[in-house]
Amino acid sequence: MNRIALLFFGLICIVTSCNQDDIPDPSPEKCIVDKKVLSKEVANALIISKWEWLSTSYHRRGSGSTVETNQTTGRSFIFEFTEDNLLIHENDAVSERLYEIRFWGEGTNTVDEVLVLRTFKITGESQGQSLLFLNVSGNCLTLVNSYNDAGGDLNFVRVD
Repeated sequence: MNRIALLFFGLICIVTSCNQDDIPDPSPEKCIVDKKVLSKEVANALIISKWEWLSTSYHRRGSGSTVETNQTTGRSFIFEFTEDNLLIHENDAVSERLYEIRFWGEGTNTVDEVLVLRTFKITGESQGQSLLFLNVSGNCLTLVNSYNDAGGDLNFVRVD
C-alpha cells in the first residue's frame, strides 16, 4: 500500500512540477541525547539557556507513534531556563514556572540515578515532572513525559 501511495505522489509531482522540498519529511529533525548528564550540579549549570522545541513524540500501543512539530501544529515554543525560573514562550505568550532538578525518588529511600525536572506554579503548586535527558555537550534536551499510552516526549535544541 505504501508503494502505491509513493508512486501516486511521484506522479502528482511530475504532473504539477513540484520539487524535493514539497515532499514531507517523515522523520522530523531531532536533537539526540547520546551521552546524558548524570549529575544534578552539571544539569543545573547546562540547562540555563534558551531551548527551541523541535518535536513531541507520542507512542501508542497498537497505533504506533505520532510526532508533532511547529510545522504540523502551527505552534512554536522556547523554554528559557534561568537559575530559578522557567519561562515558556508559546507563540506570543509567556508563562512562568519555578523548577528544580532532582533525582527520581529523591527524598525517599528508593532514589534512582535518573534526573527529573519538576515544575511548579508561582504559587508553589506542583505542575508535574519529566524525566530529564540532557546531553553532556549541553546542546540537546529531552523531557520524557510518556508512560504507557499517556503523555509525550519533548525534544529541544539549545538556541543560545
